[in-house]
Amino acid sequence: MKFFGQFLLERGVVSRDALVTALELQDERNMRLGAYAVRRGYMTEADAERLNHQQLTVDRRFGELAVEAGLLTPEQVQELLTLQQNDYLLLGEALLELGQLDRATLERELKAFKDDQARYLVDDVVFPPGVRDASLLALPVDLTAKILLRTVGLTTKIGEGERERRPPVDRLFSVTVHLSGSLMASYTLSVSRDIAEAVFQQMTGGESPRDDAEIVDALKELCNVICGNATARMAQAGRVVEISPPEEGAPEPPEGGHYVLFPLHVAEGAIEVRITQ
Repeated sequence: MKFFGQFLLERGVVSRDALVTALELQDERNMRLGAYAVRRGYMTEADAERLNHQQLTVDRRFGELAVEAGLLTPEQVQELLTLQQNDYLLLGEALLELGQLDRATLERELKAFKDDQARYLVDDVVFPPGVRDASLLALPVDLTAKILLRTVGLTTKIGEGERERRPPVDRLFSVTVHLSGSLMASYTLSVSRDIAEAVFQQMTGGESPRDDAEIVDALKELCNVICGNATARMAQAGRVVEISPPEEGAPEPPEGGHYVLFPLHVAEGAIEVRITQ
């Protein structure tokens, strides 16, 4: 599984410099919903920042929180979403605008990309056969991708789960939360340094970490949010599940146990989620 930019780069259609420039143009043009609300005069920058920060602790959309806080009406949320969708600049369109591709080449490469990636497309979090409580354990995996997008602006694609009996090579930072009660399992998030630092900066308003311990603390907070929201959804399904305080590192599976490893594909860096039983 790969992203369109990586696909173009590997096929020699664009250079790395051209791709970086197009990605920078995307970042400049594609604004978050709060920025649209501020631009339209519906809320202040402080309001938008407060709601963005609130999203670090709850699995809720910006528009939902804004309506709940009385800052936007449902009609205004829909208006802003339409503006955001209409303005959204796709990578291919950015490359066209910069003169790095022509329309015929873009259409050809998009078709080739879709054909190449078709075998990876799945609608749900896919566990290997025989995993206990797979439908419930899919919740923290799915929420990892959603919360990373909403809080850090990081787009990921969840790969199919693979059963592992030995621990995979650790990324630089790993944090684990143990689940107990109606089900017994552990959730581990492992990320490369660049991803970990992005999480830290988002959670601290752009500050730079003084040491790795601060980065780990930010990841612990993120994992607490992910697993807390997951267990809240499990409770709605009638399953009472408690979570332990997040801890650094990744556990060994119990005797006869295993990992299910989910790669979260991202343009740069590395992210893995492991469910241990």
